[in-house]
Amino acid sequence: MSDTHVSKEEAARVLKIGEPYLKLRTQLEKDLKKSGFVPASEPPCEEPYIQGNISDMTERTLKNLYDKFLAFYDYLTDLITHQEVYLHTTKERADTIYAAIFLEAVKDKGLTNAEARKCFVQVHPAYMVAKHDYLYCKQYHAAQEERRRKISKSMDRLYRELMLRAQRDSGGDSAMPSAERQTRIKNMFRPVNG
Repeated sequence: MSDTHVSKEEAARVLKIGEPYLKLRTQLEKDLKKSGFVPASEPPCEEPYIQGNISDMTERTLKNLYDKFLAFYDYLTDLITHQEVYLHTTKERADTIYAAIFLEAVKDKGLTNAEARKCFVQVHPAYMVAKHDYLYCKQYHAAQEERRRKISKSMDRLYRELMLRAQRDSGGDSAMPSAERQTRIKNMFRPVNG
């Protein structure tokens, strides 16, 4: 076993150890579907972005853009939720396969120390397949999270602009006389009696 070449049959045998996690992933997908979770297979539109100065946009344009961002945000959230199933099951699968190979490596008298056993496991074809699956899911998940964060920041900016306009149009605080505004601010911060 200390030989660096591992047969295809041996790799396939070890990969079978991780099959319960693949079955679990399939079961989770079915259960999610039963609960009403059916993510869209395609994005609702091209990924939206803010182009130009939003203060120059009409209110209708702002609302339409916000709606596009919201639809895309929902799509990314569903994508991330679906990917969670893959991320955690592939991690457990890789960890289990690692442990199985490590236990076999411990029995091998040719692998004399922990570092040699660890290296043997890391280059074992079965572990490399499982680790590849996990890393793909992890990186894909992380990329979608970053996209969603970016979309969220843009949505916050659009929302703030819409709220400022609504406040201005309804005669909010900015329309309040200066003395009255100062009194209101002063009353907001009352000293704590000790």
